[in-house]
Amino acid sequence: MVYLLVFIAVAAMTAAQLLLKKGLHVVGAFPGRLSDLLPFFLKAYTNIYIISAVLLTIVTALAWILAVSKTQLSFLLPIHGSVLCACGVVLPIPI
Repeated sequence: MVYLLVFIAVAAMTAAQLLLKKGLHVVGAFPGRLSDLLPFFLKAYTNIYIISAVLLTIVTALAWILAVSKTQLSFLLPIHGSVLCACGVVLPIPI
């Protein structure tokens, strides 16, 4: 069960980061002027990719909290690192 939770946390965070990157490509770069901040954030937080990224980040946090509550962190972190490395080898996606 702990292994599944760690896998869910890593997969959800990886997907969230990819969706966030895709959403920011659609929305555009962070504005340099203060007056452009509100329109930027309104556009960003109505973008489906960014909304999905935020929701997946919540899933990540919940899965990680459940995993940490079931075992010691010193046991989880090596597994977490191994799963991250495996994702990087299996899914080499250039951004």
